[in-house]
Amino acid sequence: MKKITFILTILAFSLSNNLKADWGISGATNTCANLSGDCINQPTYTYSLIGNPIPGTTILTVDWHLLGGLECSNDLFDYSIYKVKWDNDECSSNTHKVSVSSITIYKTNYISCGSGTLYQTEKWIYGYTSSNSTDNHYNSSGCIDFITHYVNMNEISLSPTVAKIGSISSLNMPTSIYKYNQTPITYSIYGVCSASNYTWTIPSGWSATTSLSGPTCTSITVIPSLTGAGTINVVACNNNGCNLCVSKSVSVARPLLPLSPIVGPDAICSYKSMKYTVPANSYFTNYVWTVPSGWIINGQGSNTIYITPPSSTYSGGGTITVKGSDGIDFTPQQQKIVGIGIPTPITYTVVTSANIENTYSINYMLGSTLYKSNSNTTNSVWSTTNAVFHYFWPMSGTDEFYFKSVNTCGASPVKKIIMHGNPCPGCPVEY
Repeated sequence: MKKITFILTILAFSLSNNLKADWGISGATNTCANLSGDCINQPTYTYSLIGNPIPGTTILTVDWHLLGGLECSNDLFDYSIYKVKWDNDECSSNTHKVSVSSITIYKTNYISCGSGTLYQTEKWIYGYTSSNSTDNHYNSSGCIDFITHYVNMNEISLSPTVAKIGSISSLNMPTSIYKYNQTPITYSIYGVCSASNYTWTIPSGWSATTSLSGPTCTSITVIPSLTGAGTINVVACNNNGCNLCVSKSVSVARPLLPLSPIVGPDAICSYKSMKYTVPANSYFTNYVWTVPSGWIINGQGSNTIYITPPSSTYSGGGTITVKGSDGIDFTPQQQKIVGIGIPTPITYTVVTSANIENTYSINYMLGSTLYKSNSNTTNSVWSTTNAVFHYFWPMSGTDEFYFKSVNTCGASPVKKIIMHGNPCPGCPVEY
């Protein structure tokens, strides 16, 4: 509830002094919702209390109420008006209303009392009681110096019609389209409540295969330019006299199509030249490859290279990377980890040791594949395994595990680990 006190200069009306008056609220009844939520950039409306008060009254207090809106700053020098904005609640049927629940007016009478003149205040309070009554206050001289009239009055209200519009929810608004891709693509939104027209804009150089404006134009199909990025924007408006519009935009990037994975062996045998390649793209003018220090590379700049590593029986491995360029942008980097020569011997470290479990980290050569078996015979079944190995201790006896890593050049020596149960749980013995 907002209580506003203001001074009015009220015209005198020819009314009988029966403590009755006709009050009302004047203001716009066909209005527009406020989309910005402020009292500056969108419509605000002024409502005034009107009526036929008792002649000669000069001061008025009013209890204003607002439903479905927000009070805006009122004129400090003319409190007879009540400024509001109406909320846009997306086409819901919520009631919008401005109302007054009580009014107080009064005037000063000049009357003779005894040997002097008395300034007598007479007040009318509308709306606080269920029946009409009068209360007189007497001073010490027995004169009436204050008269209060309580006047029954129902709430005064005005409920305008408020034109609204819904918000835009996207259905399909891609934010990235690969460069050089000119496949038609559709942008679409859900229909907007109360919208009577939709207008789309597309980046410069793009073309549309469907209309960009119309009452049912909630989607468009466009053909991107070869390389141009930009913004797709849609504006939905109504034509109910308010010109309420909502918009949504999306920035569209044009990255290069990522390269396919590098194709080539997972290991390079010493002093052998091995081929590595990615599929060619006709729009790419350069391919930038990187290899570990000391490796010899031939074919830099093309989609296919040949690599020769240094000579070493157990020289570990490294990473090959490549990214393509059209002379302006680069693709994301592709990489492949490869080993050199026969895989190095396997080692392990104990990561954690609990009451019933040990966790081991198996260390093996980059670019090779790790295998595990429960035996090491001609008919052993080897399966790929992770580098982190969890082992639950047996209550007694032992468990045997065998590990090896394999690449194009061969296999590492087999690493055997024996896990003991009680009385030495988890104690590994290497062979």
